[in-house]
Amino acid sequence: MCLCGLAGTTVQLILFNILRFHLHEAPANSIAIEGAILTNFFMHNTISFRDFKFSREHKLRTWLYKLGKFNFFSLFSLLLQTIVMFVGITLFGSSFWKANILLIIGVGLGTISNYFTYKHFVWKVA
Repeated sequence: MCLCGLAGTTVQLILFNILRFHLHEAPANSIAIEGAILTNFFMHNTISFRDFKFSREHKLRTWLYKLGKFNFFSLFSLLLQTIVMFVGITLFGSSFWKANILLIIGVGLGTISNYFTYKHFVWKVA
């Protein structure tokens, strides 16, 4: 689980630091979070929750439903991280280090809620 989260966080950090030069940090982080969400979905499906992964026999519709469900349950993390970023930048200003520290704080808070949400709602045993 931690390895998958680390991969998602790496994707998010890279995308965020590319996009923050073109957008305000909050929307740049929201886009970067979606990149992390997609990375996490594919890795969790393959590694963390492999006992419950979607087999090749599943129809595309079922697979897309699970991806949508994963994305939906990740919205709280996206919202939480965006609030941390927006409030932090508003209060402390913008710099490379401040923005990245705020991003890491948001990721940490989101990780805690995501683990339980994914385990109980996305990859739960039927």
